[in-house]
Amino acid sequence: MNHERYLAYLELVKQLLHSPMDAEEKILITAKDLVDWGLIETIAQLLRDESPPRYDSQQLEALSDRLKQHPLLATLPSEAVIHLKTKQEADRLLQQGIECYQNSQFKAALQTWQQALVLYQEIGDFQGEANVLSNLGVALQSLGQYQAAIERYQQSLVVQRESGDWRMGATGSRATAQRWGTVQHHDQGEYRLAMKLAVDHFEKHLHLAESIGDRLGEAKSLTNLGRAYHALGQNREAIDCYQRSLQIRDSIQDHHGRTQTFFCLAQAYEAINAYELAIAHYEDYCRHYDAPRPDLDFHDALVGLANAYACCQADEQAQRTYEQLLQISSELEFDRHRAIAWSGLGNCAFRLAHYETALSAYQEALILKKQLGDRFGEAVALNNLSKVHNTLGHYDLAQAYQQQSLALKRELAPENPASDQKPG
Repeated sequence: MNHERYLAYLELVKQLLHSPMDAEEKILITAKDLVDWGLIETIAQLLRDESPPRYDSQQLEALSDRLKQHPLLATLPSEAVIHLKTKQEADRLLQQGIECYQNSQFKAALQTWQQALVLYQEIGDFQGEANVLSNLGVALQSLGQYQAAIERYQQSLVVQRESGDWRMGATGSRATAQRWGTVQHHDQGEYRLAMKLAVDHFEKHLHLAESIGDRLGEAKSLTNLGRAYHALGQNREAIDCYQRSLQIRDSIQDHHGRTQTFFCLAQAYEAINAYELAIAHYEDYCRHYDAPRPDLDFHDALVGLANAYACCQADEQAQRTYEQLLQISSELEFDRHRAIAWSGLGNCAFRLAHYETALSAYQEALILKKQLGDRFGEAVALNNLSKVHNTLGHYDLAQAYQQQSLALKRELAPENPASDQKPG
C-alpha cells in the first residue's frame, strides 16, 4: 500500500464516521475506487495500532463489518483477500510469539516468529518484518545464540532504515514497543552480564573521580556509564548520565567531549523514539564537528538525523541530509554509507510520489549492496524496487523483484533455527 493511498483511506474513514448513516452509500459510490480490502486493512490497523485512539473503536468495528458486506468488495480479485488473510495470520503468529516469550517459552516463541516472518516477507509487509526480526534476535539471545541474535538485530535495522514506509504514519510520541509488536530484551545472556559489569566498573571510576575532584575524569566516566546503559537498553538512565556529563564538559570547556556527548544523546533519544530531541542533538553534533575529515561517527550521525527526519515525516529535510551523506561518503569511498544514502533518497522520493526518481535511487542502492556482498540489504533493495513497480502498475516486474527478494531471504534463513539451542 503506497503512502498516498493510505492517506486517502484515512480520509475516507474519517468522512464515513463523521457523516449521517443515510449518506454512507452515496459516499462509498463516489469513492468506489477506494472501497477495497486495503480500506478494511486500514481500519484494522487503526483498531490495532492507534494510541491514543482517534476514533471510537466500536464505531470502527461496525464500519468494518458493514464494508465487508458491501457489494463493491465482492468483485475484488481473490489475491486481495489472500493478502489480507495472510497478514491477519502473520499478525496472529506475531502476538502468539509474544505471549510465548512473556511466559519464558523461548523456543516456542522462536518457532512461531519464524512462521510469522515467512508470511510478512511473502506479502512485503516491512513493518511486520522489522518487528519480527527484532523479536527473533531477542529470542535467540535468550537461548544463548548470540551471533545469530546479532544477525537478526542487524537485519531488522536494515529493514527499519532502508524500507522507508515500514513506519508509515508513525510519530515519536506513539511509537511504543507495544504498538509495533516488539518485545523487550530478556534480562540474561553473556552480553548483558558484560554490560552490567561495565556499569559497575564505570560507577567506581565515577566515584573515584568525584572524590579527587577530577572533573574531566568525572565527565568521561559519566559518558562511558551512559554508553553501557545504552547497550543494555536502559536509555533513560543513559540520557541522565549524558546530560550530567554535558554539564561538566560545558563548565570546563571540553569542546571535543561536548560534541561527542551530543552524538551519544541523539542516539539515546532516537532509541526511545523521541525523534525531535534526537534531531536537535544530531544537529548540535554536526554543527560543532570540527575534525578535518568526517569519520564513521559523523556518517552515522547523518544517517540517524535523516532517519529521525523521516520518522517525523519531514521528507524534504531527510532528503537534504541523505544528499549530504551521499556526497561525503562518495568522496571518502564509504560504500556502506553510500548504499544507505541511496536507499534513503529512494524512500523520500517514493513518499513524495517521485516514482522514477525512487526507482533510480533503489537501483543504485542495489548495485552497491551487491558490490558489498550485503545479501540481506540486496534483498531489501529488491523489495523496494518491487514496491515502486507495483505502485506504477508494472505488476510483472513487481512480482519478479519480489520473488528475487524472497529467494535471497530464504537462502539467508537458517535451515533449522531450533537446533543447538540451550534449554529455555
